[in-house]
Amino acid sequence: MAVTLLYFLYYVILSALLLWYCSKHKLPILWLWLLFAIKCLAGIAYGYIHLHSTYGIHTDTWKFYTESLPATELLKQQPAHFFTYLFGNNYNTQTTYLSTTGNYMHDLKHNILVALMSICNVASGNNYYINTLLYNAFTMIGCIAFYKYIIVYYTSLSKWLILGALCIPSFIFWSSGFHKEGILFTLISVALYASHGIIYKRKYYIYACYFALSIGFIVILRNYVLLFLMPAFTYWVYLQYYPKYGHWLGFMVLHIALIICLFTLSNIPNSIAHSRKEFILLGGATTNDTMVLQPTISSYAVYLPYAINNALLKPSISQLSITYIPSAVENVLLLCLIIFALFHYKKVNTNYTSQLLLYFALGTLLLLGYAVPITGAIIRYKAILLPYIVIAILPFIHVQKIKSLNQNNFN
Repeated sequence: MAVTLLYFLYYVILSALLLWYCSKHKLPILWLWLLFAIKCLAGIAYGYIHLHSTYGIHTDTWKFYTESLPATELLKQQPAHFFTYLFGNNYNTQTTYLSTTGNYMHDLKHNILVALMSICNVASGNNYYINTLLYNAFTMIGCIAFYKYIIVYYTSLSKWLILGALCIPSFIFWSSGFHKEGILFTLISVALYASHGIIYKRKYYIYACYFALSIGFIVILRNYVLLFLMPAFTYWVYLQYYPKYGHWLGFMVLHIALIICLFTLSNIPNSIAHSRKEFILLGGATTNDTMVLQPTISSYAVYLPYAINNALLKPSISQLSITYIPSAVENVLLLCLIIFALFHYKKVNTNYTSQLLLYFALGTLLLLGYAVPITGAIIRYKAILLPYIVIAILPFIHVQKIKSLNQNNFN
């Protein structure tokens, strides 16, 4: 009973702070409060479902919790030792930055989640579900940044459409549970909004700090996100200053050049192939295929159709199960939206923001298709990309053309 009261007390306080912020900055109050409520419920469901799954407390989110309990005691008694314990480099072997085992940077992302859970424990009295509430209060920063960024460049979009993009079931579920996804979405959205502030607002150095911090944490938590985000973002910045000298072709040339550089100047193809091999060795029940990927252009070219299938069509209708139904339906709806936009296309002026979002999100999805052969993992990793894809596509739908066609049909 005491835990329930504490949960609702925190919920009321955080809701009041959210409403105050929305009122002060003239943001849609009901819109954001409703989203916060949905995320809080999803966070509870996330923890409960994982606790009662096959692996129980051995799932990642509950590992963060169990490992945070002794760390919390250390935080209370020896704060300085707490940080050296979690973030100190005790590795004796030298590994590359992109290695996935025995690597300080690889394990740091896990330690950050443990540290965040430990700090939340101090306020929650070591209660996991109250921690998810505090976590979702933090990730609301990302939702607000997403809204403020989108509304600048897509003025014709209704706020309810933006809400719909942020209420995609897989996005809500995976970004509301205590894991990396919600934090990553927040960091990406803050970086995008900060980029607008750097170019168009005063005190650009403040936004530059937000941008640098966001990119820095993305490097730690999931560095491959930057592989497509930074080149597309760089070209987008260029187009803000020289809009007459860029178009879709420029993005295509940019990414062709990126692919050439990856295979000639970096170790990333090896890292992707190695990551795929490690996923296969896990032997998950939802492994799509066990084809070996070699770090060569020919191997990547041969596997391209499979990568697209993994990224966009998994889980498919043939894989339907209780847990996969929402994601399978999302895949079908997303494909329908893309096809619908192609048949009712209109040219829009979004300062090339659609290009930025689509190349970043679709490029990252393709990378996941190569590296992750497990359906369950793909669902989680791609969840935070879906709002960017949907929002980028919606403005290209010619609503007036559809209305006129419907009127002609009725006449």
